[in-house]
Amino acid sequence: MQTAEAEDIAPLLEKLCDWVDEGLAQKSLHPLLVIGVFTSVFLQISPFEQDNMKLVRFLIMLFMLKANYSYAPYVSLTAVMDERAEEIYEALKANQASLEAGQPDWDSWLAVFLDVLKAQKDVLHERLYAKEAVLGHVPELSTRIMDLFKEHKRLQMKEIVRLTGGRRATLKLRLAELVKAGFLKRHGQARATWYALH
Repeated sequence: MQTAEAEDIAPLLEKLCDWVDEGLAQKSLHPLLVIGVFTSVFLQISPFEQDNMKLVRFLIMLFMLKANYSYAPYVSLTAVMDERAEEIYEALKANQASLEAGQPDWDSWLAVFLDVLKAQKDVLHERLYAKEAVLGHVPELSTRIMDLFKEHKRLQMKEIVRLTGGRRATLKLRLAELVKAGFLKRHGQARATWYALH
């Protein structure tokens, strides 16, 4: 795959970023298609001598967050992309050859790209489903506590007491169990303590 000449990199990146910003703002294309096109073109430009793939994985996540795919940071794309490295490389190679020939063919690349994102989502779904199965065997108060985190990113003890109506001592015990089991993470100390999903 031929990469951009050094003097062409800055203007090409600026043009690409403007196109992505416009595409995500105007929603004329589905945001995942915009991100897929960006990924291929960015890797064709390859602005750095190394770590372009590492950077593009971060940018994919950033653009997905911008497009309201809030699950994106919870499952790393690295493992998913590493598993499919050969398939990704072949699809990119074919796509970039079509771009260089002036006859863009996005079908195979976008199919692989979207399949990678689906695999990322499936990993998270499996993890969540497994946790829900485990939660079926914990005290009802623990399940009620976990349900709070579907609507709240972080909660302090006083908020958990108010929202559940539970006794502080019992809640403290249940929270400690949920932290130990890896469902929640405790942050801060004393009165500044707060909890969030692990």
